[in-house]
Amino acid sequence: MDTVKLDKITVHGFVKRVDNKFDRKVFAIPETQKAAARSVLDILRTLPGVVVDESGNIRYKGAEATVQIDEQNIKHVFGKIEMVPVERIDKIELIDAAMRTGGDGRGGIINIKLKQIRDDGFSGMISALLNTVKFKDINDSREFGNLNYKNSKFTFFVNSTFETDKHSRQTVSESNFNLLDLPYFQTSNENTFWKTRINSNYAGGFYNPTRNTQFYISMAYLTLKYTEDNFRNFSELNSVDDSKITGYTGESSLNEKQLWTGGYLSFRHNTDTLDSYIKLSAYFYFQKIPRNENYQYFYETLNSRTSDSIYMYANNRNSNSKYMFFNAFYNHSISEKSRWNISYSLSFDWTNPSIFHQYVFDELNLPLTQKNKNFQQSHNLSFRFGSEWKKWKFDAGLNLMSEFNTGQYLRYNMNDSDTTLFINKKHFRLLPSATIAYLLNKATEIKLSLAKTATFPHFLDLLDYVDKNNVFQWKSGNSNLKPVDFYSAYLAYNYDVDKWNASAELFYNFTNNDIKNMSAPVNSLIFLIKPENIAKTSNVGIDFSIWYKIIDKLNFTLSASIYHTNFDLNSLIETAKQQNLMLPELTRKQYGCDIKYSMEYTLPKDIYTTFYINYHSKEVTYNGYKKPYIGSAIHISKKLFDNKLRVTLSLNNIFGNYVNRGSYSNNFGIISNILYNGTPYKYTYGISLQYDFNKGDRGTGDLK
Repeated sequence: MDTVKLDKITVHGFVKRVDNKFDRKVFAIPETQKAAARSVLDILRTLPGVVVDESGNIRYKGAEATVQIDEQNIKHVFGKIEMVPVERIDKIELIDAAMRTGGDGRGGIINIKLKQIRDDGFSGMISALLNTVKFKDINDSREFGNLNYKNSKFTFFVNSTFETDKHSRQTVSESNFNLLDLPYFQTSNENTFWKTRINSNYAGGFYNPTRNTQFYISMAYLTLKYTEDNFRNFSELNSVDDSKITGYTGESSLNEKQLWTGGYLSFRHNTDTLDSYIKLSAYFYFQKIPRNENYQYFYETLNSRTSDSIYMYANNRNSNSKYMFFNAFYNHSISEKSRWNISYSLSFDWTNPSIFHQYVFDELNLPLTQKNKNFQQSHNLSFRFGSEWKKWKFDAGLNLMSEFNTGQYLRYNMNDSDTTLFINKKHFRLLPSATIAYLLNKATEIKLSLAKTATFPHFLDLLDYVDKNNVFQWKSGNSNLKPVDFYSAYLAYNYDVDKWNASAELFYNFTNNDIKNMSAPVNSLIFLIKPENIAKTSNVGIDFSIWYKIIDKLNFTLSASIYHTNFDLNSLIETAKQQNLMLPELTRKQYGCDIKYSMEYTLPKDIYTTFYINYHSKEVTYNGYKKPYIGSAIHISKKLFDNKLRVTLSLNNIFGNYVNRGSYSNNFGIISNILYNGTPYKYTYGISLQYDFNKGDRGTGDLK
């Protein structure tokens, strides 16, 4: 037998970048892209329709995205999306939630699928981020760490996050209005200092007895501490002769603590080789909130008479609540081209007695209130059928939603009498929706979604009790509130190739009974905030995004939302007449836009730079508008020690010192201009350190 020596043989393989499935697009992430990414956020922003801003907020198809890891909510797995090990990412799915459980077509699910690593051992990550306006003080800090241990078919994990915000804000407002035929002019200068500390801890594990079956469990323990100090100078003048009517200086302090504990369970099993599977999930949590407020006011004049009165009062509140949620989802593949699915969700919300005490000069004062037996139960049953025919996809379904709100609110009086307010509301909706899609070619798809959706008012929104814990700003619910029905149309276009992609979505939604919080004057000093169903609200516009890779080391993303909003306020006429108020402008229309641009460039020696700039135009509200502003940031990062350590320097709010933030409103003829200034709007300097140590892996399932 002769022996033949062959030259070196090179085998070239091709990995399909995108796989179009019935209700999702599956993107294979190449190794070169993962090697250049600082975090999973750098990969997400290259996908069609996905927008990531400078703060790490993720939007998909014009709305906030639901992010999952192997179909588990990311909050129950990693705590922070930055914890996801980039090198372990296998694929990323962009799932159309409307074709799974209904909806208006906007938004969706981003499911990150990790490789299944067979090596046992430890893995993890630690990270720290510090931001400062002035180097003498830290205004924002974000620290997190996670540790994983994999042993055969079991994976255990624990992670913790620590967040601190320390900021100050100055609010300057001016108001002109006529009340009881007297012209008034009010000025207010308010300084607020607040600090928030959040600690989140998760621990749990995965068990994969087979390739087709997965169990998951996690427990959570979260704490939040919030403190606030407020200082306010207020003056009220007669606009005719500039004489002072009322004036005061006020000081207040607030301390609030929140404790959350809970757990999450999940089970998934694939029943065939197509895409038939069942998934069960449930979670529960307990919440406890003690809240203490102290106020002190020094009056200069009162009712046009000189006064030296000092008014001191305090509020103490305690509330406890429990929440449980269960979901069952079954997807059945009739064939490779057709499927049906059914989903059922059930939730319970209990609020235990919430006691409110008010003190004036340390003596108990009215009102004493206690909310108890507040129970909210929600059901959502969804059934959908979908099929493919040549290049067409069809999907239609029906959601049945119901909600029950029961409870009572007691107000105890000092004369041993009491007043009880009862709530017993039941809401039910049938919500049809349908989607039709056409695949022009492998890179281009057009999709139309039509849907009816609804939202129900919460228990406190239905309660007529007037809460006067804030002397100058009362709050009340409205037992006459009706559910809000939305009618939506959504037309999407997607184009995706290796070096660039584009996504455009035309949207329209309409409702004839939207809920807005109305602010109406009780007198010149006190306003009552109360929710109302206003007549009509409609939005029409377009969301689009473009990602383009110019060269290997340079790419950019451009996205925008351009919209027209219309408010028809005819239903407020009766409210204005009853309170003898000036009638509001009956129709408000406004064009607006939100434009985001980001650019990534790799400098020599693998130094990564990212630049962001966002423009938010004037945003119309039912009674005015919010002024436009610009957001911006630049990040410079470098990977060291075999890419295990990442160091990032950043400058945020680059134009923050030069753009005024504020709003304008006209509440029943009361015209107000408000300007904000403070550390949240200043440019800040930041540094971030992140270190990965990877031997084992979470092994969160390989359900490809």
